[in-house]
Amino acid sequence: FLPLTRSMPSSAGRWWEERLETLKVAEDVWTWSHLLEALPEVSFELLLDALVPALQQNFFAVNIGGDDGVQHDPVFPLFEKRNFSGIVFEADASKEDTLISNLAAVNHSGAVFSVLESATPASIGAQLRRFGTPADFDVFKVDIDSFDLSLVSAVLEEGYQPKLMSLEVNPDIP
Repeated sequence: FLPLTRSMPSSAGRWWEERLETLKVAEDVWTWSHLLEALPEVSFELLLDALVPALQQNFFAVNIGGDDGVQHDPVFPLFEKRNFSGIVFEADASKEDTLISNLAAVNHSGAVFSVLESATPASIGAQLRRFGTPADFDVFKVDIDSFDLSLVSAVLEEGYQPKLMSLEVNPDIP
């Protein structure tokens, strides 16, 4: 879980305190079902601003399961609005043209890479090194509807320490 006890800018103070209270209630009663209603506007941008001091941000994101790079993708605004660098992995070759086109439009840093290959626990370390991924990159998103947790474990075992992570969870699997 995110380190939600860090101090944050005063401008976000009251808003963020209300969200922390919502999270605390969810943890206490072991239900997260109401969080989407309570926190619909949470984004990587908001979390970075609230939890990661500006001088500690390196503006690098890793997105595994990028799809078309835009639709329902919480990483896209970082490329579009914050000039992030990063890697977007997508194994579905049918998405290639759309993904490349969408990311080219927001590749302000010149260092947003579309990687049209599978990211697996066995390959991810070499793939991240190939693109010069910082050990403490800012944002890590995994949504491949498969071995997501094994992939996250492999990244962490390789010594990477992303500051923020977004993972898809299947509530039907304990």
